Amino acid sequence: MKKFGILELFILSLFVGSCSERSYVTFPETVTVTTYLQNFDSVYMHYPYRMKLFGTTLYVMDLHPNGYYCHEFTYPSMVFVGSFAHKGKVPGELTGIGNIAVDAVGKVYVLNNFGREIYT
Repeated sequence: MKKFGILELFILSLFVGSCSERSYVTFPETVTVTTYLQNFDSVYMHYPYRMKLFGTTLYVMDLHPNGYYCHEFTYPSMVFVGSFAHKGKVPGELTGIGNIAVDAVGKVYVLNNFGREIYT
């Protein structure tokens, strides 16, 4: 019969201890989202995947755009304002967008993943 050492008992206790049920912390804010179909004549997004709301302005990011990574809308009326963060490979254009942030005064920051740069 094999005798267990301290290391084997420690690893065994990790396996047994990890099988217990855990309770997770709830989110600090819960928001109810309702959806409806909105037709835009001037905006075509392949894969909208992140949104940031600042006051009455909604920023929507497109993962695989034809021309622009970010689109700006008024909220809640959803009127298209404009697009920014042009897709391209020359200086001043973005090759892949990672995230968007808005500071307290409304200045927008866009992270260019592949260039490792932040644009405002």
